[in-house]
Parts: sequence; structure tokens; C-alpha cells
Amino acid sequence: MKKFFFKTICKLVRLLAEDKEEIDSAIKYYRNKVFCKNRQKRMDASVRPRTETHEWLTDKKQREIYLQGKIIRGANYTNSMRHTDHMEAVDYHNS
Repeated sequence: MKKFFFKTICKLVRLLAEDKEEIDSAIKYYRNKVFCKNRQKRMDASVRPRTETHEWLTDKKQREIYLQGKIIRGANYTNSMRHTDHMEAVDYHNS
């Protein structure tokens, strides 16, 4: 219903406007903005969990040898680091 009213009003405004290209440009900008907002919502809803550090260790013996005394990245942080994992990488390589 919202979409129907929006399209009707846009057509009416375009019909009465002197500068139709300006109206078309504004409508295109608005549609792109709505599309980006909806896409961001979909992306935020499907955030993948972080992988463990031993996904490349396929055998139990390998995990026992290479993971002795090493912590799993991210396990020692209480706050999530959304934008970077630099501090986790430093701790991982220093351990």
C-alpha cells in the first residue's frame, strides 16, 4: 500500500513539475538509498561466526601437537571486535 501511494505521488509530482529531470534524479536517489538500507539490514542479520584457529588441522594428533598451550583467538576478549582483529592476531602470534 505504501509503495502504491509513493508511486502515485511521484507520478503526480513529475506530471506537475517544471524540471522533470530533477524529480527523476531525486526519485532515483531515494530508491538507491532505500535499497542500500534494506541490503544493510539483510547483511547485519546474516553475520557469520568467526572460525576457530585450528580449522586447518584435520587430524586429532595435529591438534594435540600444534595447539599445546595456545589459546583460541577471540576466547580471551569479552567485547567483540567487529572491525579489526589486530589485537587478537598480536596475542595469538605472541603466545
